[in-house]
Amino acid sequence: LGADAIALPFPNATFDAALCIAVLHHLSSRDERIRALSEMRRVLRSKGEAFISVWSIDAPHIEERLGRRPKKPDVEVPWRLPDGTTVPRPYHLFREGELERLIIESGLHGERFFRGAGNWFALVRTNG
Repeated sequence: LGADAIALPFPNATFDAALCIAVLHHLSSRDERIRALSEMRRVLRSKGEAFISVWSIDAPHIEERLGRRPKKPDVEVPWRLPDGTTVPRPYHLFREGELERLIIESGLHGERFFRGAGNWFALVRTNG
């Protein structure tokens, strides 16, 4: 099932848990990232949990793919398609604290934030 992260096709309070792995860093604006998190909050039940991951701006794999260290958070990374073609793929690379601020603005409650393997991670919960 495919869906738009900023307009999920589910009723309110449908799920106990959600995963948001490598999604937010592909959305084109800060507003869209907040909307996606707000949609996740909307479809989670009271005290529902979600696990979120995004790419970090200083991740070693970013530098390897770009051939340089990124200076700004919005970049295009070469991406190989199944047929072998390489296309530019847009990424928003997160700085320290940025994911936490988006989570707060979306109305979710951050339980735990941590870093690993060039990513930022968050375990969040709905307040209800």
